[in-house]
Amino acid sequence: MIFVTADPGSLASCREAAHTIKNLGVSIDGFVGFPEVMAVPWELTEDGLESHFQKNYLCYFLMLNLLCDIMGAESRDVLVTSSLRNEVPAPLWDDLLFENGENYHSLDGVSQSMLAIILFIKSIAKKYRPIAGFSANSESE
Repeated sequence: MIFVTADPGSLASCREAAHTIKNLGVSIDGFVGFPEVMAVPWELTEDGLESHFQKNYLCYFLMLNLLCDIMGAESRDVLVTSSLRNEVPAPLWDDLLFENGENYHSLDGVSQSMLAIILFIKSIAKKYRPIAGFSANSESE
């Protein structure tokens, strides 16, 4: 087992980690990603993106897209999510910055990133067969 770390708040760090993994010359048997931030105050990453969206979703989207060509036929991708709030408004995909934080609620930021994960892992499972994609919902009541 080989661990390669990346800072989810830096897309350059994620690209560098993917490059490091590819240079190992091995195939990937599994990939696990989990939410990095939950209900934090308004914050932008060094890339200028809302922190929930980048650290919970976009960093994994980038890495998996960069690594999919070295994933074996039996590879498994697991991205952990939390439940979506029932009262959460529909994501405003054309305004990922929540009007520069003016229209921001931390739980809306979490929910938007969780929905993005669910949609992404569903597309991986469909597009990259036989690679299996799973989104594990850590809902608790």
